[in-house]
Amino acid sequence: MHQATPSTSSPLARITLLAYLFLIIYASWFPFSNWRDVGLEPFEYLWAPLPKYWTKFDALINIAGYIPLGMLLVYALHPRVRKAGAVALAIVAGCLISGTMEAV
Repeated sequence: MHQATPSTSSPLARITLLAYLFLIIYASWFPFSNWRDVGLEPFEYLWAPLPKYWTKFDALINIAGYIPLGMLLVYALHPRVRKAGAVALAIVAGCLISGTMEAV
């Protein structure tokens, strides 16, 4: 049996996407105190060697944190963007958001 595809995206998916995006921003920039300027340009981290404190755990937690964001983005875009296009857009958006959080 073939189910009908909804003609509009889910408002709940869009609201949840926005809330999760704010959660990522908060988690990325916490704590808001004791920050210090180390004199680097915003995107210099892209060419710098990995820091000594970097661990696989950090990378896996970041990936795990962005997977729900991508899923919510796919749901929020449905039915306008589907399948591989929605997945590609979610990956690009996740990379841009992550890069922006690191640059700040």
